[in-house]
Amino acid sequence: LEIADLNDADEVSNVNTFSYSMSANGRKVAFVTRATNMGPYSTGSHYCYVRDLIANTTELVSVTGTGQPFFTQRCVLSDDGNHVAFSGSSSAGTGTWVRDLTTGTSQFISSYAGSVSISGDGRYVVFGGVFGGLSGIQVKDMVTGDVTVASVASDGTLLTDGDAVLSGLAPEVISSDGRYICFTS
Repeated sequence: LEIADLNDADEVSNVNTFSYSMSANGRKVAFVTRATNMGPYSTGSHYCYVRDLIANTTELVSVTGTGQPFFTQRCVLSDDGNHVAFSGSSSAGTGTWVRDLTTGTSQFISSYAGSVSISGDGRYVVFGGVFGGLSGIQVKDMVTGDVTVASVASDGTLLTDGDAVLSGLAPEVISSDGRYICFTS
């Protein structure tokens, strides 16, 4: 048993953490906290951090492409531990992002913040969105940039459940290989 919500000085976060996610090998743990002792940006806002349990380092990962801290209540780590998807808001707006932990860059995914899921290698990101005024599920291929509406019936009809998808009340899940997704409709 090991505590994961530690800062770089190995001090436990001074408030509760939530929204845990772990890499498949158990080396990295992502979590959200509003602790004020996690580093220079820990101001009491909800941010996502990733703790490397081998290197004993903690990194703020919920940042925009320009490095601005991003308020989030949801984050999920890919199985390989190299990507983290998060959604929330900042002074720059609301949205969903993916942070590549190997390059230290963040890529904007969607202007909607809600539930988010990521495939094992970080290639596919599943998130809520609006199409023709109806909420639904999208999948973005991070390699090609293609975005596909996934919440459609076999006859092509958009499956929707109102705003539950966008609010995160209907969490979607993607398989590790990115081939299958589950969602509420």
